Amino acid sequence: MEHQQFIGYQRDLFVEEELNSIRQFENCNHVECAGSISEGQVLGAINQGRALAGNLIGMVCSRSNLSQAFKQVKRNKGVAGIDQVPVGDFARWYQDHGTVLISSLLRGTYYPEALRMVKIPKPNGGQRQLGIPTVKDRIIQQAVSQILTPIYESEFSDFSYGFRPKRSAHMALHQASTYVNEGRSVVVDMDMKSFFDEVNHDRLMRRLSSRIKDR
Repeated sequence: MEHQQFIGYQRDLFVEEELNSIRQFENCNHVECAGSISEGQVLGAINQGRALAGNLIGMVCSRSNLSQAFKQVKRNKGVAGIDQVPVGDFARWYQDHGTVLISSLLRGTYYPEALRMVKIPKPNGGQRQLGIPTVKDRIIQQAVSQILTPIYESEFSDFSYGFRPKRSAHMALHQASTYVNEGRSVVVDMDMKSFFDEVNHDRLMRRLSSRIKDR
């Protein structure tokens, strides 16, 4: 990512008045510049078994990346979080709070809002509890995902199809059909109880740190 792209906010979310107040971060006086990380650098780090050097948080906070994340969250729709700010009102919210938001992300002082907890019925009875982040936090999560996905994509199994780029449920069905045609007749259906509630975050962070240096 060239440094020029770091100043390329799309106007549907970030307006000119905000650009003037945010340009202080591009001088890199108090944060490291957002550098360019190429596919070659990613592959080189993987082959050498070392963490990827570079200021990834700067890339996360780049205007083009945040604008792309906003568009994706907008396409996903979804309800408001605990702050009651819906997707349709986020651009207006950003006009008042965007500078502070980016500053806190770059300085490492940002903390997500509490989740809005709701219960939905399960197909087989009972209820499933969901935690709904605010639109702001969903955009930040998406922005982080857009930067990390190319770095970690190669670690995922070839048999994994969910929530991965250029993969879909239709591709999984096609592969399953291939197995059936090959004569395989056993299907294992698994649902791990409270999986995301019990993820070992220490192990997760160690796994992440094998590829990146950002904390």
